Amino acid sequence: MPEINLRVKIICGKRTPLEVYAESMAVNNKTLVTQDGVKFTDLEVEAVVDNAIVEFIQNLKKEN
Repeated sequence: MPEINLRVKIICGKRTPLEVYAESMAVNNKTLVTQDGVKFTDLEVEAVVDNAIVEFIQNLKKEN
């Protein structure tokens, strides 16, 4: 079963700016294909996860 494993690190604090790192744990780049034939890479997933976390935190900031 093909899979993509990611390591996600979120750094922030009262005096520390927000930093989000999403990193594939694979040595070589991986491409996965869904049953519908949609192809995506681990690098694309990294970018999506990174952006989604930043957007999530920014939305929380707007609510407070």
